[in-house]
Amino acid sequence: MSIPQRRCPAPGCESKGYQAVAWYCEACDEVFCEVHDATHGCGVPGDDEYWDRTMQTRSIILHKFLNGLDLRALTKRASVLNGGCECLPIDKDTLDETLMSGGQHFLVPLDFRTGERWLARFQRPSNQRPSPAMCQQALLSEVAVYKFLASIDFPVPKIFDYAMNEEHSYGIGYGYILMEQMNGFPLSSIFDGASQETRTKILREAAALQVKLAAHPFHAIGALHEPDAPQVGTLTLSWLDAEFEQPSLGPFAHSSEFWEACLHNTWSSQAGVADIDAYLGFLFMREAVAAMIPSDTSSDSGNPQFILRHLDDKGDHILIDDDNNIVAVIDWEYSWIVPKELGLTAPLWVGEDIGINDEYSLQICPAEREFASFLRDEFARPDLAVLAETGRKYYYLHRACGAVLGSNDFCDHDVPTLLRALGSQTASWEEWKTAALERYADDEKLCDLRERQSLV
Repeated sequence: MSIPQRRCPAPGCESKGYQAVAWYCEACDEVFCEVHDATHGCGVPGDDEYWDRTMQTRSIILHKFLNGLDLRALTKRASVLNGGCECLPIDKDTLDETLMSGGQHFLVPLDFRTGERWLARFQRPSNQRPSPAMCQQALLSEVAVYKFLASIDFPVPKIFDYAMNEEHSYGIGYGYILMEQMNGFPLSSIFDGASQETRTKILREAAALQVKLAAHPFHAIGALHEPDAPQVGTLTLSWLDAEFEQPSLGPFAHSSEFWEACLHNTWSSQAGVADIDAYLGFLFMREAVAAMIPSDTSSDSGNPQFILRHLDDKGDHILIDDDNNIVAVIDWEYSWIVPKELGLTAPLWVGEDIGINDEYSLQICPAEREFASFLRDEFARPDLAVLAETGRKYYYLHRACGAVLGSNDFCDHDVPTLLRALGSQTASWEEWKTAALERYADDEKLCDLRERQSLV
Protein backbone atom coordinates (compact mmCIF):
# COMPACT_ATOMS: atom_id res chain seq x y z
CA MET A 1 0.00 0.00 0.00
CA SER A 2 1.54 3.30 -1.08
CA ILE A 3 0.45 6.81 -0.16
CA PRO A 4 0.91 9.09 -3.17
CA GLN A 5 1.39 12.81 -2.63
CA ARG A 6 1.69 14.63 -5.95
CA ARG A 7 0.44 17.68 -7.76
CA CYS A 8 -0.97 17.24 -11.25
CA PRO A 9 1.36 19.07 -13.70
CA ALA A 10 -1.40 20.10 -16.12
CA PRO A 11 -1.54 23.92 -16.40
CA GLY A 12 -4.01 25.42 -13.94
CA CYS A 13 -4.78 22.12 -12.22
CA GLU A 14 -5.01 22.34 -8.44
CA SER A 15 -5.37 18.61 -7.82
CA LYS A 16 -3.01 17.03 -5.33
CA GLY A 17 -2.69 13.96 -3.18
CA TYR A 18 -4.63 10.96 -4.46
CA GLN A 19 -6.43 12.99 -7.09
CA ALA A 20 -3.10 13.66 -8.78
CA VAL A 21 -1.89 10.11 -9.27
CA ALA A 22 -4.52 8.52 -11.45
CA TRP A 23 -2.03 7.64 -14.16
CA TYR A 24 1.70 7.74 -14.83
CA CYS A 25 2.46 8.67 -18.42
CA GLU A 26 5.71 7.09 -19.53
CA ALA A 27 5.63 9.10 -22.75
CA CYS A 28 6.33 12.36 -20.87
CA ASP A 29 7.41 11.02 -17.46
CA GLU A 30 4.63 12.79 -15.59
CA VAL A 31 1.82 11.76 -13.22
CA PHE A 32 -1.60 13.22 -13.97
CA CYS A 33 -4.91 13.53 -12.18
CA GLU A 34 -8.06 11.71 -13.27
CA VAL A 35 -9.18 14.74 -15.29
CA HIS A 36 -5.97 15.16 -17.28
CA ASP A 37 -4.67 11.59 -17.53
CA ALA A 38 -6.11 11.06 -21.03
CA THR A 39 -6.23 14.67 -22.25
CA HIS A 40 -2.72 16.02 -21.77
CA GLY A 41 -1.62 15.28 -25.34
CA CYS A 42 0.70 12.25 -25.38
CA GLY A 43 -1.73 9.96 -27.15
CA VAL A 44 -3.13 6.60 -26.10
CA PRO A 45 -0.88 3.85 -24.70
CA GLY A 46 -0.32 1.32 -27.44
CA ASP A 47 -0.60 3.64 -30.44
CA ASP A 48 2.37 4.73 -32.55
CA GLU A 49 2.45 8.32 -31.29
CA TYR A 50 2.56 7.27 -27.66
CA TRP A 51 5.25 4.67 -28.32
CA ASP A 52 7.44 7.16 -30.23
CA ARG A 53 7.18 9.69 -27.41
CA THR A 54 7.91 6.99 -24.84
CA MET A 55 11.10 5.94 -26.63
CA GLN A 56 12.21 9.57 -26.88
CA THR A 57 11.58 10.10 -23.15
CA ARG A 58 13.41 6.89 -22.24
CA SER A 59 16.39 8.04 -24.31
CA ILE A 60 16.41 11.46 -22.60
CA ILE A 61 16.27 9.87 -19.13
CA LEU A 62 19.03 7.39 -20.02
CA HIS A 63 21.41 9.99 -21.41
CA LYS A 64 20.78 12.34 -18.50
CA PHE A 65 21.63 9.45 -16.17
CA LEU A 66 24.80 8.58 -18.10
CA ASN A 67 25.95 12.20 -18.11
CA GLY A 68 25.94 12.17 -14.32
CA LEU A 69 27.66 8.79 -14.01
CA ASP A 70 31.46 8.61 -13.60
CA LEU A 71 32.33 5.21 -15.01
CA ARG A 72 36.01 5.43 -14.08
CA ALA A 73 35.09 6.04 -10.45
CA LEU A 74 32.67 3.11 -10.63
CA THR A 75 35.20 0.62 -12.03
CA LYS A 76 37.86 1.88 -9.61
CA ARG A 77 35.56 1.32 -6.64
CA ALA A 78 34.67 -2.16 -7.88
CA SER A 79 38.36 -3.08 -8.30
CA VAL A 80 39.16 -1.93 -4.76
CA LEU A 81 36.27 -3.96 -3.34
CA ASN A 82 37.34 -7.05 -5.32
CA GLY A 83 40.78 -7.17 -3.75
CA GLY A 84 42.50 -5.18 -6.48
CA CYS A 85 41.23 -7.38 -9.32
CA GLU A 86 40.91 -5.17 -12.39
CA CYS A 87 37.40 -4.15 -13.36
CA LEU A 88 37.42 -3.72 -17.13
CA PRO A 89 36.85 -0.21 -18.51
CA ILE A 90 33.35 0.68 -19.67
CA ASP A 91 32.79 2.62 -22.87
CA LYS A 92 30.04 5.17 -22.19
CA ASP A 93 29.30 5.44 -25.93
CA THR A 94 28.31 1.78 -26.12
CA LEU A 95 26.94 1.36 -22.60
CA ASP A 96 23.34 1.90 -23.69
CA GLU A 97 23.66 -1.35 -25.67
CA THR A 98 24.58 -3.41 -22.59
CA LEU A 99 22.78 -1.41 -19.88
CA MET A 100 20.01 -3.43 -18.30
CA SER A 101 16.92 -1.43 -17.41
CA GLY A 102 14.10 -2.56 -15.17
CA GLY A 103 10.97 -0.59 -14.50
CA GLN A 104 12.59 1.34 -11.64
CA HIS A 105 16.34 0.73 -12.01
CA PHE A 106 19.35 0.82 -14.29
CA LEU A 107 21.80 -2.08 -13.99
CA VAL A 108 25.37 -1.48 -15.19
CA PRO A 109 27.36 -4.70 -15.74
CA LEU A 110 30.84 -4.72 -14.20
CA ASP A 111 33.20 -7.28 -15.75
CA PHE A 112 36.48 -8.28 -14.12
CA ARG A 113 39.63 -9.60 -15.71
CA THR A 114 38.91 -12.98 -14.08
CA GLY A 115 35.59 -13.34 -15.91
CA GLU A 116 33.56 -12.52 -12.82
CA ARG A 117 30.61 -10.14 -13.26
CA TRP A 118 28.95 -7.81 -10.77
CA LEU A 119 26.05 -5.43 -11.24
CA ALA A 120 25.87 -1.78 -10.24
CA ARG A 121 22.23 -1.03 -9.51
CA PHE A 122 20.97 2.55 -9.65
CA GLN A 123 17.51 3.94 -9.02
CA ARG A 124 16.12 5.06 -12.37
CA PRO A 125 15.55 8.84 -12.46
CA SER A 126 11.85 9.48 -12.98
CA ASN A 127 9.02 11.73 -11.85
CA GLN A 128 7.35 8.50 -10.74
CA ARG A 129 10.00 8.21 -8.04
CA PRO A 130 9.37 9.47 -4.48
CA SER A 131 11.33 12.22 -2.75
CA PRO A 132 15.15 11.95 -2.52
CA ALA A 133 14.88 11.27 1.22
CA MET A 134 12.50 8.36 0.67
CA CYS A 135 14.66 7.02 -2.19
CA GLN A 136 17.63 6.97 0.17
CA GLN A 137 15.59 5.27 2.87
CA ALA A 138 14.36 2.68 0.36
CA LEU A 139 17.90 1.92 -0.80
CA LEU A 140 19.19 1.46 2.75
CA SER A 141 16.17 -0.65 3.62
CA GLU A 142 16.73 -2.91 0.63
CA VAL A 143 20.37 -3.45 1.56
CA ALA A 144 19.28 -4.30 5.11
CA VAL A 145 16.80 -6.83 3.71
CA TYR A 146 19.46 -8.47 1.54
CA LYS A 147 21.81 -8.75 4.49
CA PHE A 148 19.11 -10.23 6.71
CA LEU A 149 18.13 -12.76 4.03
CA ALA A 150 21.75 -13.75 3.46
CA SER A 151 22.08 -14.36 7.21
CA ILE A 152 19.29 -16.98 7.07
CA ASP A 153 20.69 -18.64 3.92
CA PHE A 154 17.90 -17.32 1.69
CA PRO A 155 18.88 -17.23 -2.01
CA VAL A 156 19.71 -13.58 -2.75
CA PRO A 157 22.61 -11.84 -4.50
CA LYS A 158 25.63 -10.99 -2.37
CA ILE A 159 25.96 -7.27 -1.62
CA PHE A 160 29.49 -5.89 -1.99
CA ASP A 161 28.90 -2.20 -1.37
CA TYR A 162 26.28 0.55 -1.32
CA ALA A 163 25.99 4.32 -1.17
CA MET A 164 22.76 6.07 -0.26
CA ASN A 165 23.38 9.19 -2.38
CA GLU A 166 25.85 11.12 -4.54
CA GLU A 167 27.66 12.56 -1.52
CA HIS A 168 28.67 9.09 -0.33
CA SER A 169 29.26 7.57 -3.79
CA TYR A 170 33.09 7.85 -4.05
CA GLY A 171 32.65 10.19 -7.02
CA ILE A 172 30.42 7.79 -8.96
CA GLY A 173 27.61 10.36 -9.07
CA TYR A 174 24.58 8.51 -7.69
CA GLY A 175 23.55 6.30 -4.84
CA TYR A 176 24.08 2.66 -5.78
CA ILE A 177 24.17 -0.99 -4.77
CA LEU A 178 27.00 -3.21 -6.01
CA MET A 179 25.85 -6.78 -6.07
CA GLU A 180 26.61 -10.21 -7.41
CA GLN A 181 25.04 -11.03 -10.77
CA MET A 182 22.86 -14.11 -10.44
CA ASN A 183 22.58 -16.18 -13.60
CA GLY A 184 19.01 -17.16 -14.33
CA PHE A 185 15.82 -16.04 -16.01
CA PRO A 186 12.52 -14.80 -14.58
CA LEU A 187 10.11 -17.42 -13.34
CA SER A 188 7.23 -15.42 -14.82
CA SER A 189 8.57 -16.11 -18.31
CA ILE A 190 8.02 -19.88 -18.10
CA PHE A 191 5.71 -20.84 -15.21
CA ASP A 192 2.32 -20.60 -16.93
CA GLY A 193 3.43 -22.71 -19.89
CA ALA A 194 5.60 -25.16 -17.94
CA SER A 195 4.90 -28.86 -17.63
CA GLN A 196 3.19 -30.10 -14.50
CA GLU A 197 6.44 -31.73 -13.40
CA THR A 198 8.30 -28.42 -13.67
CA ARG A 199 5.54 -26.49 -11.93
CA THR A 200 5.50 -29.00 -9.09
CA LYS A 201 9.27 -28.73 -8.63
CA ILE A 202 9.14 -24.93 -8.52
CA LEU A 203 6.16 -24.88 -6.14
CA ARG A 204 7.96 -27.22 -3.76
CA GLU A 205 11.04 -24.97 -3.69
CA ALA A 206 8.85 -21.90 -3.21
CA ALA A 207 7.10 -23.61 -0.28
CA ALA A 208 10.49 -24.33 1.28
CA LEU A 209 11.35 -20.63 1.04
CA GLN A 210 8.01 -19.73 2.65
CA VAL A 211 8.86 -22.05 5.56
CA LYS A 212 12.26 -20.37 5.92
CA LEU A 213 10.76 -16.89 6.11
CA ALA A 214 8.17 -18.09 8.62
CA ALA A 215 10.97 -19.50 10.77
CA HIS A 216 12.46 -16.00 11.19
CA PRO A 217 9.64 -13.70 12.34
CA PHE A 218 9.94 -10.23 13.83
CA HIS A 219 8.47 -8.53 16.90
CA ALA A 220 7.20 -5.46 15.02
CA ILE A 221 5.64 -4.40 11.73
CA GLY A 222 7.59 -1.97 9.54
CA ALA A 223 10.58 -1.96 7.22
CA LEU A 224 14.13 -3.05 7.90
CA HIS A 225 16.58 -0.19 8.45
CA GLU A 226 20.30 0.13 9.26
CA PRO A 227 22.09 -2.23 6.84
CA ASP A 228 24.97 -2.90 9.23
CA ALA A 229 22.60 -3.96 12.02
CA PRO A 230 19.12 -4.51 10.53
CA GLN A 231 16.25 -3.46 12.76
CA VAL A 232 12.56 -2.72 12.23
CA GLY A 233 11.73 0.95 11.61
CA THR A 234 9.14 3.02 9.79
CA LEU A 235 7.60 1.77 6.56
CA THR A 236 9.22 2.80 3.27
CA LEU A 237 6.62 4.37 0.98
CA SER A 238 7.01 4.31 -2.78
CA TRP A 239 5.13 7.57 -3.45
CA LEU A 240 6.15 10.75 -1.68
CA ASP A 241 6.85 14.13 -3.21
CA ALA A 242 9.44 16.49 -1.81
CA GLU A 243 6.92 19.29 -1.29
CA PHE A 244 4.82 17.21 1.09
CA GLU A 245 5.64 16.25 4.63
CA GLN A 246 6.67 12.62 4.99
CA PRO A 247 4.24 10.64 7.12
CA SER A 248 5.74 8.34 9.72
CA LEU A 249 4.12 4.93 9.62
CA GLY A 250 5.25 2.38 12.15
CA PRO A 251 6.79 0.45 13.54
CA PHE A 252 3.68 -1.27 14.91
CA ALA A 253 3.39 -3.82 17.69
CA HIS A 254 -0.16 -4.85 16.74
CA SER A 255 -1.58 -6.10 13.47
CA SER A 256 -4.71 -3.98 13.89
CA GLU A 257 -2.57 -0.84 14.26
CA PHE A 258 -0.93 -1.53 10.91
CA TRP A 259 -4.21 -2.03 9.06
CA GLU A 260 -5.83 1.01 10.65
CA ALA A 261 -2.80 3.19 9.88
CA CYS A 262 -2.81 2.11 6.23
CA LEU A 263 -6.48 3.00 5.91
CA HIS A 264 -6.30 6.30 7.78
CA ASN A 265 -3.25 7.40 5.81
CA THR A 266 -5.11 6.66 2.58
CA TRP A 267 -8.11 8.66 3.75
CA SER A 268 -5.94 11.57 4.90
CA SER A 269 -4.61 11.92 1.35
CA GLN A 270 -8.19 12.20 0.06
CA ALA A 271 -9.86 14.04 2.91
CA GLY A 272 -9.78 17.36 1.09
CA VAL A 273 -12.12 16.00 -1.56
CA ALA A 274 -15.77 16.78 -0.80
CA ASP A 275 -17.02 13.45 -2.08
CA ILE A 276 -19.67 11.40 -0.31
CA ASP A 277 -18.64 8.15 -2.00
CA ALA A 278 -15.00 8.63 -0.95
CA TYR A 279 -16.02 9.09 2.68
CA LEU A 280 -18.44 6.16 2.54
CA GLY A 281 -15.59 4.13 1.05
CA PHE A 282 -13.52 5.01 4.09
CA LEU A 283 -16.36 3.91 6.39
CA PHE A 284 -16.73 0.67 4.43
CA MET A 285 -13.03 -0.10 4.75
CA ARG A 286 -13.09 0.72 8.46
CA GLU A 287 -15.85 -1.87 8.90
CA ALA A 288 -13.97 -4.42 6.78
CA VAL A 289 -10.74 -4.01 8.75
CA ALA A 290 -12.60 -4.29 12.06
CA ALA A 291 -14.37 -7.46 10.90
CA MET A 292 -11.34 -9.21 9.39
CA ILE A 293 -8.49 -8.26 11.73
CA PRO A 294 -8.42 -9.36 15.39
CA SER A 295 -7.82 -6.35 17.63
CA ASP A 296 -5.36 -8.15 19.91
CA THR A 297 -2.96 -9.60 17.32
CA SER A 298 0.48 -8.63 18.56
CA SER A 299 3.81 -9.95 19.74
CA ASP A 300 3.33 -8.75 23.30
CA SER A 301 3.53 -12.31 24.58
CA GLY A 302 7.14 -12.52 23.40
CA ASN A 303 6.20 -14.75 20.48
CA PRO A 304 7.10 -12.82 17.29
CA GLN A 305 4.70 -13.33 14.40
CA PHE A 306 5.39 -10.64 11.81
CA ILE A 307 6.90 -11.75 8.51
CA LEU A 308 9.11 -10.17 5.83
CA ARG A 309 7.10 -9.99 2.60
CA HIS A 310 8.12 -9.18 -0.95
CA LEU A 311 5.30 -6.84 -1.99
CA ASP A 312 5.76 -7.23 -5.75
CA ASP A 313 5.95 -11.02 -6.00
CA LYS A 314 4.47 -11.47 -9.49
CA GLY A 315 7.18 -13.95 -10.51
CA ASP A 316 9.66 -11.73 -12.34
CA HIS A 317 11.54 -11.31 -9.05
CA ILE A 318 12.44 -15.01 -8.94
CA LEU A 319 15.34 -16.26 -11.07
CA ILE A 320 15.55 -19.91 -12.06
CA ASP A 321 18.26 -21.88 -13.86
CA ASP A 322 18.07 -24.25 -16.81
CA ASP A 323 17.15 -27.11 -14.46
CA ASN A 324 14.24 -25.09 -13.03
CA ASN A 325 15.89 -24.52 -9.66
CA ILE A 326 15.27 -21.24 -7.86
CA VAL A 327 18.66 -19.53 -7.75
CA ALA A 328 17.73 -16.09 -6.41
CA VAL A 329 14.92 -13.83 -5.24
CA ILE A 330 15.67 -10.23 -6.17
CA ASP A 331 14.20 -6.69 -6.16
CA TRP A 332 13.37 -6.34 -2.45
CA GLU A 333 12.96 -2.56 -2.62
CA TYR A 334 9.94 -1.41 -0.56
CA SER A 335 9.50 -4.84 1.04
CA TRP A 336 7.83 -4.76 4.44
CA ILE A 337 7.53 -6.80 7.60
CA VAL A 338 3.79 -7.37 7.79
CA PRO A 339 1.19 -9.26 9.85
CA LYS A 340 1.31 -12.99 9.24
CA GLU A 341 -2.15 -13.06 7.63
CA LEU A 342 -0.67 -10.94 4.83
CA GLY A 343 2.94 -12.09 4.96
CA LEU A 344 2.16 -15.80 4.65
CA THR A 345 -0.48 -15.76 1.94
CA ALA A 346 0.48 -17.64 -1.20
CA PRO A 347 2.73 -15.51 -3.44
CA LEU A 348 0.90 -13.62 -6.19
CA TRP A 349 2.54 -15.63 -8.95
CA VAL A 350 1.23 -18.82 -7.36
CA GLY A 351 -2.26 -17.35 -7.39
CA GLU A 352 -1.90 -16.81 -11.15
CA ASP A 353 -2.39 -13.05 -11.33
CA ILE A 354 -5.01 -12.58 -8.68
CA GLY A 355 -7.52 -9.88 -9.43
CA ILE A 356 -6.75 -9.97 -13.15
CA ASN A 357 -7.28 -13.40 -14.67
CA ASP A 358 -9.64 -14.75 -12.03
CA GLU A 359 -11.92 -11.69 -11.80
CA TYR A 360 -11.39 -11.13 -8.08
CA SER A 361 -12.24 -14.69 -7.19
CA LEU A 362 -11.78 -15.92 -3.63
CA GLN A 363 -11.58 -19.53 -4.78
CA ILE A 364 -8.24 -21.26 -4.33
CA CYS A 365 -6.57 -22.11 -7.65
CA PRO A 366 -4.78 -25.43 -8.41
CA ALA A 367 -1.28 -23.96 -7.95
CA GLU A 368 -2.23 -22.52 -4.54
CA ARG A 369 -3.67 -25.86 -3.51
CA GLU A 370 -0.47 -27.68 -4.48
CA PHE A 371 1.66 -25.02 -2.77
CA ALA A 372 -0.36 -25.46 0.42
CA SER A 373 -0.10 -29.24 0.21
CA PHE A 374 3.70 -29.02 0.32
CA LEU A 375 3.51 -26.81 3.39
CA ARG A 376 1.14 -29.23 5.11
CA ASP A 377 2.44 -32.64 4.07
CA GLU A 378 6.13 -32.32 3.28
CA PHE A 379 7.15 -29.53 5.64
CA ALA A 380 4.70 -30.37 8.44
CA ARG A 381 3.40 -26.81 8.68
CA PRO A 382 -0.41 -27.06 8.58
CA ASP A 383 -0.60 -23.55 10.04
CA LEU A 384 1.20 -22.14 7.01
CA ALA A 385 -0.95 -24.24 4.68
CA VAL A 386 -4.12 -22.71 6.12
CA LEU A 387 -2.76 -19.19 5.63
CA ALA A 388 -1.80 -19.99 2.03
CA GLU A 389 -5.26 -21.42 1.33
CA THR A 390 -7.28 -18.67 2.98
CA GLY A 391 -5.05 -15.62 2.71
CA ARG A 392 -6.20 -14.22 -0.61
CA LYS A 393 -8.85 -12.10 1.13
CA TYR A 394 -6.08 -10.30 3.03
CA TYR A 395 -4.35 -9.49 -0.24
CA TYR A 396 -7.60 -7.90 -1.42
CA LEU A 397 -7.99 -6.07 1.89
CA HIS A 398 -4.46 -4.67 1.63
CA ARG A 399 -5.00 -3.54 -1.94
CA ALA A 400 -8.33 -1.91 -1.08
CA CYS A 401 -6.70 -0.06 1.84
CA GLY A 402 -4.55 1.73 -0.73
CA ALA A 403 -7.27 2.29 -3.33
CA VAL A 404 -8.84 5.54 -4.47
CA LEU A 405 -11.85 5.34 -2.17
CA GLY A 406 -15.13 5.86 -3.97
CA SER A 407 -13.62 5.35 -7.43
CA ASN A 408 -15.30 3.12 -10.01
CA ASP A 409 -12.69 0.41 -9.56
CA PHE A 410 -13.06 0.49 -5.78
CA CYS A 411 -16.88 0.39 -5.89
CA ASP A 412 -17.20 -2.16 -8.71
CA HIS A 413 -14.43 -4.57 -7.70
CA ASP A 414 -12.89 -4.06 -4.26
CA VAL A 415 -16.15 -3.65 -2.35
CA PRO A 416 -18.02 -6.69 -3.80
CA THR A 417 -14.94 -8.85 -3.30
CA LEU A 418 -14.59 -7.90 0.36
CA LEU A 419 -18.33 -8.31 0.92
CA ARG A 420 -17.98 -11.89 -0.32
CA ALA A 421 -14.92 -12.41 1.89
CA LEU A 422 -16.97 -11.24 4.87
CA GLY A 423 -19.83 -13.58 4.00
CA SER A 424 -22.18 -10.61 3.75
CA GLN A 425 -25.68 -10.91 2.35
CA THR A 426 -25.07 -7.53 0.71
CA ALA A 427 -23.67 -8.09 -2.77
CA SER A 428 -22.87 -4.66 -4.18
CA TRP A 429 -21.60 -1.19 -3.38
CA GLU A 430 -25.01 0.34 -4.08
CA GLU A 431 -26.72 -2.02 -1.64
CA TRP A 432 -24.14 -1.34 1.05
CA LYS A 433 -24.26 2.41 0.38
CA THR A 434 -28.05 2.56 0.73
CA ALA A 435 -27.91 0.87 4.13
CA ALA A 436 -24.85 2.90 5.20
CA LEU A 437 -26.54 6.23 4.54
CA GLU A 438 -29.14 5.25 7.12
CA ARG A 439 -26.68 3.64 9.53
CA TYR A 440 -24.39 6.67 9.52
CA ALA A 441 -27.15 9.28 9.31
CA ASP A 442 -25.81 11.05 12.40
CA ASP A 443 -22.15 10.96 11.35
CA GLU A 444 -20.90 14.57 11.48
CA LYS A 445 -18.58 14.31 8.46
CA LEU A 446 -21.23 12.62 6.33
CA CYS A 447 -23.85 15.20 7.30
CA ASP A 448 -21.48 17.99 6.31
CA LEU A 449 -20.73 16.39 2.92
CA ARG A 450 -24.43 15.84 2.20
CA GLU A 451 -25.22 19.43 3.08
CA ARG A 452 -22.48 20.75 0.81
CA GLN A 453 -23.66 18.53 -2.03
CA SER A 454 -27.20 19.82 -1.68
CA LEU A 455 -25.93 23.38 -2.15
CA VAL A 456 -24.22 22.59 -5.44
